[in-house]
Amino acid sequence: AKVASTSDSEVARDRRQRQIYDTINNGLASPDFWLSLDLDSEGTEAPAISKHLRRIQAWLDELDPDHVDGLLKARSFGSLPRYVVTERGWTLTVTAYAKGKESRGDPTARPIGFYPFEGGSFDGRAPVLAALREKAGRYGDLEAPYLIAVLVETFLTDHEDVFRALFGNQQILVPLDQPEAATTAPTLDGFWLGPNGPQNTGVSAVATVLELYEWRVAEKAPEIWPNPWANLAFPAILPWRIHSISDDGSIDTTAAQVEPYDLFDVPSYWPGPEEAFET
Repeated sequence: AKVASTSDSEVARDRRQRQIYDTINNGLASPDFWLSLDLDSEGTEAPAISKHLRRIQAWLDELDPDHVDGLLKARSFGSLPRYVVTERGWTLTVTAYAKGKESRGDPTARPIGFYPFEGGSFDGRAPVLAALREKAGRYGDLEAPYLIAVLVETFLTDHEDVFRALFGNQQILVPLDQPEAATTAPTLDGFWLGPNGPQNTGVSAVATVLELYEWRVAEKAPEIWPNPWANLAFPAILPWRIHSISDDGSIDTTAAQVEPYDLFDVPSYWPGPEEAFET
């Protein structure tokens, strides 16, 4: 097992931010408004946002969506209703934007519509690829199938990044004399597919799970990526979603046999709907 992450400080920061977003999304009902979040200052400890939820909810319930919609149409953005949370060195500004009338009234809709904007570039596959390469030959030649389990803690890494870490990036090849004959091909820089063809064939499969935190065990489950060139095939003994590569290069996905909330015998909406607790 291995954690795929950036620096420890960045991982800790991502966790704190994700806990804020999840607490708000799971703890507020906002049927008539989209919420925009701005992080004006950040602390070094996770803020106890849950204790502010009742006051934020009361503020939301008092707002008139038609009035807020009028402010938007008049482009009076500075007058939009805002709620400021100050906690443990954090300053979080919540701004309410009225939904269109046809979209109002759903209490189960996710409240946050606009997350804090941050610029920069990020290679989502790099932490996964680094984790796999570190573990590939750690135990020498094995006489049994070898699976590497990777917990991906980088906020922006997604399913496509995992695929690119395993099989390489994709490039478009365009013949100069026939631009209409462009083709797509792998860059041969993946964990399983390198410049000389299949590699790391001692690894039978990779299991990945994205952003698995304590409060998300009811919804987050691992996914299995079998190695099509493995020396020893990994047996289909795990009940999770399986992504297999077909002969034509496409992904053939088999559905999971069990949901994580069933495995842990908790409701699918755990840890709600009661008031959130602190960990």
